[in-house]
Amino acid sequence: MNYYLVSWCNTGFESVIDITKYSPEKIGKSNFVKSLSGEKIGYEEIELNRMITSLTLRARFNPQRNYEVYAFMSTVDFETIEEVSQQEPQVLVNCIREFGVCLF
Repeated sequence: MNYYLVSWCNTGFESVIDITKYSPEKIGKSNFVKSLSGEKIGYEEIELNRMITSLTLRARFNPQRNYEVYAFMSTVDFETIEEVSQQEPQVLVNCIREFGVCLF
């Protein structure tokens, strides 16, 4: 399973980040959940927290662009996700909204 952090606005996808190395299987489920909630545990969790914080702050300070920030997991590899985000972004957005976790 691969884990992704994505953000987009009314102009399209802005970031697609593979966060698999921060997955619950790699850093432990409780640490992963603590990272998503903003608690800082170790280096990996701090890096994940920084990415989430950066994307959500960008969204908060640019409300006119209607940002959305999501985390989701998929069996699809990073290259395919990135390609779909460029060629068929609305299809990917619809899937992420349905199956992902909204962070902002």
